[in-house]
Amino acid sequence: MQKAGEVSSTRRGGVAQKSEQQLQDAPNGRRSEGKFAGIRVLVIDDERDSRLVMEMFFRLRGATVRTAPSASEGRRMLEIFKPHLIVSDIAMPGEDGNQFLQSIRALPIDRGGRTPAIAMTAFAYPEDRRRALESGFNVHLAKPANFEELFQAVHDLTATAES
Repeated sequence: MQKAGEVSSTRRGGVAQKSEQQLQDAPNGRRSEGKFAGIRVLVIDDERDSRLVMEMFFRLRGATVRTAPSASEGRRMLEIFKPHLIVSDIAMPGEDGNQFLQSIRALPIDRGGRTPAIAMTAFAYPEDRRRALESGFNVHLAKPANFEELFQAVHDLTATAES
């Protein structure tokens, strides 16, 4: 039986879940707890398991996290939560991640229009990457998550945002 807050390493919903220890380990085997303290992250993904894995990844590193299951809910959370970083899936029903981010980029700066954003998606072909970047994402990463790449991307984007 799983303990509260623990993520299993089983496959559910097509997403390989990582154990809590795997999520805690930083790049090159170093612990990374607290590395994202003070950072607010909004995760948008229609797959519950993906949201949970991303939420745990960020919480274990000290970030404050909110999640949304759709682009419309993500837009609502953006207004309320005022994140420092958005991590969004691309393939979502209705409004996809590219359309969502294009609408965010049209907002004024004080309403989140320049919030750094990472596309975390199974759409991993070069044309998918190009489209995500053209839509306004700062970084395009393929699923399943490579936590070392994600850690570095978050570090780079939030360090730039704070400077």
